[in-house]
Amino acid sequence: MDQIKDERMKKMLAELAELREYDKMLSDVSTDMSLKYLKVFSITDISYQEYLQWKQILPFYRNVSEEGVVLYAV
Repeated sequence: MDQIKDERMKKMLAELAELREYDKMLSDVSTDMSLKYLKVFSITDISYQEYLQWKQILPFYRNVSEEGVVLYAV
């Protein structure tokens, strides 16, 4: 049982490190764009499915739909 817990913990720590690296990359992109264009960019990292599900309900997603600019979508 302890081995399973250890394996889960290792996997969680690896995923956390990967997410931190991804977050740093997004921050770097935002900073570079801000310096290049002298604008403030707000990067919101959500899945496209989540966005579609909530864009008619949540005011933030609705505003993004009406006013936002997609710079990169996967």
